[in-house]
Amino acid sequence: MQYAATFLIASLSLASAQAVAPPDVVQPPAISPAEANEHALLQLAENFKGEETLRSMQKILRQGVNVNATDSEGNTPLLLLCRALEMDYRYRNNPHYAQAVDKAMILLLSNGANAMQENRSGCNAVFFLQSKPELQNTLKSKKLLPKELAVRIPYEPLALRRYMRLRVEQASLTTHRACREYLSRRYCAPAYARVKERLDSYLAQESGRNIPPGALKDCLAFLFLANEREARAFVNGLIYWEHGEHFIEEIPALMLSALNELHWPVKADRLRSAIRQLHCLLPKEGEEMISCSAAKPMGELLELLLHVEGESALGMVREYSRNRDPELAYLAYKILLRQRKLPIPEPQELEPYFDSAPEGGVSDEQRLFYTTAKVDAAMRSGNIAGLTDADFRQAQQYYTDNGLERHAQAVEMLFSDGELSQDPYTIQAAHHRYMELLSPAPSAIMARYLLEHPEILKHTGSAPKK
Repeated sequence: MQYAATFLIASLSLASAQAVAPPDVVQPPAISPAEANEHALLQLAENFKGEETLRSMQKILRQGVNVNATDSEGNTPLLLLCRALEMDYRYRNNPHYAQAVDKAMILLLSNGANAMQENRSGCNAVFFLQSKPELQNTLKSKKLLPKELAVRIPYEPLALRRYMRLRVEQASLTTHRACREYLSRRYCAPAYARVKERLDSYLAQESGRNIPPGALKDCLAFLFLANEREARAFVNGLIYWEHGEHFIEEIPALMLSALNELHWPVKADRLRSAIRQLHCLLPKEGEEMISCSAAKPMGELLELLLHVEGESALGMVREYSRNRDPELAYLAYKILLRQRKLPIPEPQELEPYFDSAPEGGVSDEQRLFYTTAKVDAAMRSGNIAGLTDADFRQAQQYYTDNGLERHAQAVEMLFSDGELSQDPYTIQAAHHRYMELLSPAPSAIMARYLLEHPEILKHTGSAPKK
């Protein structure tokens, strides 16, 4: 373990204190007997084995040692023992081992261990003891647990964010409901109003530049931990759900992304209301587009709806996978592929599959999809190297056949006298013309084809099990 080497060095240093090192040998820094005892105590707590370890701890404590010494993570011997309460199967299944751990805790607390001292993750011994009420009551009856003082909630924004992150991280370190309830009651609930005020100030900003990265997510995660009922009511009461078109704006879009990252349990009727409102901004027919893009927020709303409703929301997701907005169609198919645990391919990821055809060969339709994807990537980047006249003609014909005449015209700009031009100005002009359009997103075509024909994935080892 991490203390074994240090303890060994300390022992060797003390044993050879009178020895004189050769001039060309650098001596390791000497460790005092007190420091060696601290390392030994931490090591024993981290590798607690039962009664034998307990006797070794008693021996070290009689020699005099700082019982609140910490390791690199800020853990004291008491905190290292507390990990056994939740993580060590021996504590749950071996009564003799559990009794020895309890005795070791009583021993440390009787010798001045601070049960309120936190490690770098914000955890203290009292936090872990919530999961073992009988042991906690025993320690209280022996007056070994201190009276808890009021928690200091920081005002300064950076300090408050650090406090929030610390408590959210702390909640992730336990599976015990009692521990989380204690964390919520003692450390989070008292700060609810202050964090809510900070979140409101972020949402009132005119620009996302004034909001630190991840700040909305930090506030939401903390509020959910502090008071789940009020936090849910606040989110469900946002005006955004009634006016979903706001999600194309910067601040509401950031809020929606934060909620989606947290898989926030927004009410289904709120999500469906926002989807209906945002739907009005999608293209209606042909290549009709508008200057703002509703695809990204619509995709996030669909993800949230799927998280809340499960399989019953798949019908709506499939409906949007056929939308005329190719970006939204791609996002919807990504959700469907992820739901089926299928890969979400990009053209370059499929290249080895098409270049070395599996048994039975590759259909002309598959090759056309792949060629169109490569042409689309070339038109987006302005780099047509590696593609032939035939590749661009095939993609051009595909665009024409699918009613994407303007995309076909952008490809035609690359040709001069019937041949593919190498003039950089011509290539850049075609690139800029293409980028003015909303491309047909061949990646979405790839995803759609794989979803409809998952059997082809068996050649890549990614086919779903039946």
